[in-house]
Amino acid sequence: ASNSSNKYLRNRVRNELMPLLRDIVGGDIILQNRLENLEEQSQKVKEDITARAEEYLKKSRKKAASNDRSKFFLPPDNIRFDLVHEEALYQWSKVRLEGRHSLSYEHIKRVCSQLTIYSDQRQWTLDVGKGRSLIRNGSVLDIEERNLSGKSKHIDVSGSPTSLTWSIVAVDRNRLNNVLDEIIAGDEGRQAITLTVLLPSLWSGNEAEMFYIGTIQGNEDITFIPPWRRGRSPIKIKEFLRGQKVPLHRRPYAPVLFFENKTNKERVAIAVFVENSTAENTEMIPVEGKGKWVVHADFDGQGGENESNERVCVLVRPC
Repeated sequence: ASNSSNKYLRNRVRNELMPLLRDIVGGDIILQNRLENLEEQSQKVKEDITARAEEYLKKSRKKAASNDRSKFFLPPDNIRFDLVHEEALYQWSKVRLEGRHSLSYEHIKRVCSQLTIYSDQRQWTLDVGKGRSLIRNGSVLDIEERNLSGKSKHIDVSGSPTSLTWSIVAVDRNRLNNVLDEIIAGDEGRQAITLTVLLPSLWSGNEAEMFYIGTIQGNEDITFIPPWRRGRSPIKIKEFLRGQKVPLHRRPYAPVLFFENKTNKERVAIAVFVENSTAENTEMIPVEGKGKWVVHADFDGQGGENESNERVCVLVRPC
């Protein structure tokens, strides 16, 4: 009975779509021939693109005088990143991740968008899920995998009392708020938030390497100043969360955007996410139905901008 009911999509294809196609093309034999021809043509196109992608990977390594298969060497800036490069990126990602995973086509499209929109940006980081980040350093791409034991742009707290984790999508310097939104257009509808912060110029450098999202576990002594305490002494993050009425068992897992100065190893909490916050406070950045981000008063730019500071946009999204 289930094979005849059109409430199942497979049956609608068999009972409605296939007869319609046969009628349009002029019969079952013609339709079958066209489908076989299409399959054959698609296979030839795939084989051609695959071969050209393999050749590109070989030539790019040779041109860079490197046999390092862990790096993806980008084409020159005057050459458009096309379908062959996309296939090469896919093949490289399988080798780079030792066959365990590969970049999905959605992630590859995001990489292409990043390369096209921000062609002048020589250093950036793009979250590609599962605790991995794709990093551009000049003309080279690499994939970085991190876990809870180290600094991570994606912290897996599955099994923890909180259901929401965050990852960094991209980091960009000297751009206005929300300009990075196009990077994740169509990305499964997951909401992204741009946190705009001001950093002392002496901290500037490769921000993509300096920002990461963690929790206060192991960072209990890190302090924080919410905007409404501007000019007052900092308080520990766990005390801040208590004041925000975050339950005790949830506080250790609260997402925190950290920044580490590579020169002196100084680490600060740039922003803290307060889950399920309903506080009507204009100094908090709302995430509909999830909570609010609070940026440290020393870095939100509301206390007066200093010419020596640099504006940095950090695009984050819930996982």
